[in-house]
Amino acid sequence: MGIACPAAHGGEGSTFVPACAGQSGARALLCCAGIMWRKLMCGWLCGLSAVLVLPEAVSACVYGTDFLIGAPRANGLVELTWRCRDRYCSEQDVPNPLRIVDAGTMEEVSGAVVWTHGEGTMVVNVFWRPTQPLAAGRTYRILDLQAYAAGKNEFTASPEVTWVKTEDLDLHTDLDYVEDRAAGEISCPARYERSRCFPATGPSPKDATVYTRLQGHLWISAYATHPSESVPPLKRRAVYWRDGEAPVDVASRAWSLDQGSKRITEGATRYCFRTAVQNLLDGSERVWEGCMEHGDLPELTTREASREEVARDTEGCAEPPAGFEKEWCEQSTLACERDYAKPAQSDCENVARRCAGLQERDDRADDDDAGSPDGDVGEPRDLRASGARSGCNVAVGPHGSSSPLLVLATAFAAAALLRRKRR
Repeated sequence: MGIACPAAHGGEGSTFVPACAGQSGARALLCCAGIMWRKLMCGWLCGLSAVLVLPEAVSACVYGTDFLIGAPRANGLVELTWRCRDRYCSEQDVPNPLRIVDAGTMEEVSGAVVWTHGEGTMVVNVFWRPTQPLAAGRTYRILDLQAYAAGKNEFTASPEVTWVKTEDLDLHTDLDYVEDRAAGEISCPARYERSRCFPATGPSPKDATVYTRLQGHLWISAYATHPSESVPPLKRRAVYWRDGEAPVDVASRAWSLDQGSKRITEGATRYCFRTAVQNLLDGSERVWEGCMEHGDLPELTTREASREEVARDTEGCAEPPAGFEKEWCEQSTLACERDYAKPAQSDCENVARRCAGLQERDDRADDDDAGSPDGDVGEPRDLRASGARSGCNVAVGPHGSSSPLLVLATAFAAAALLRRKRR
C-alpha cells in the first residue's frame, strides 16, 4: 500500500501526491521523512539567508534598552534613566522596587523611589532618595539589572553640596516670537517608507512634508531657576492663558521634568501664567503667577515662503515635488554626502539616478539652445526615462548584492525538486 506524502510541488489543484507509492513499511516512512526533511531544510536555509541578506531590516526591529545613571551627590537623589529603542518602555523595563546595595559590603541601602516620570513613553526617569545620605566616594550597585553589562549598574557618590532652598529659587520668564513653517499646496508625491518597527501611533522618522507657508507664533515659558549650580531636583508644572480667557488652575496639570513652555498661535494684549515646583529632596513646593505683555513683538501673521525657504523641505521627499526637481536634487544630494543622518543607500541610489537624468536633460537643453539660431530649447525628457529598466529588479543584499547563502539555498531547493521529479 502506498503512502501519500505532502507535495513539495504538487500538480494543479492537488494537495497530496503518492510520492512514495509502491513502498511500504519502513521504506515508506523513510521516504516521507526524507521529503519533509528536505522541505524543512530548504525553508530554514531560506529564512537564515533572509536574515543575512536583509540585516538592515532585521536589526531595525531588534528592540533594546539603554540604561543610564546620573552622578548623584551623597546628600542628593539617584536619578536613573531608561531609554527604550523603537518602542515604548513597559513595566518590565524598570525594576520595582529598586534595590541598591553597597558594592563593597553588599549591604542593602534603605531608600525609596520618590518619583517616576515618562511611563508609557520611550524615556523613563526614576528618582530614588536614600533614607540617610550616601557615603561620598563609595561605590553602590543597583540590583535586578542583569540584562545590562557589568559595571553599568554601579555608581560612585560625589561629595555633598549645599542645595538651594525652595524659597530662594528665582523665576525666569520668556516670551519669544518664532516663525515656523506650515504645509501648503505643494506636497511630496511619494514619502519614504514608514518604519515597520514603530507602533502605529508612534513617530515616523522618515515621514516628510513640504512647507510653503511661514507662521508667526509665540513661545511663553516661566520656570524656576537660580545662579547656583546646586539647584535641587525639581518637579515642574505650568499653565498659560491669553488675556481675556478664563484662568487655569495649575494643580490640574501633571508634574513634568521640562520647563512647561507653550506655543501661542493667537495674539492678545498679554499672556498670563501660573507655574509650580516641588523639591524632590524635601517635598516643599512653591507657586508663581504673573503676566507678560505682547508689547513690540511682531504680529502673529502667516506669509508665503520663498522658493529658497521651500527648497530645504524637499529633501524629505522620496520623489521630487512638481516644479522643484532641481531643488530636490541639490538638497537630497547634500543629504547623501554628509556624515550624519544620511538617507538609506537605496534612497541615495534613487537620488543619483534621478538627478543624473535631470542633469542630462539640462545639458541637452543647453546644447539645443546653443545650436539653435532662435534659441529654442529641445523637448524636455521625462526624468523617469533615465532610470527606466525592464523586468523585475530586486536587490537581495544590503547593497544590492546577492548573498552566497541565498544562492546555496536556491540551488539546494532546485536539486531537491529535480530529484523528486526523477522519482
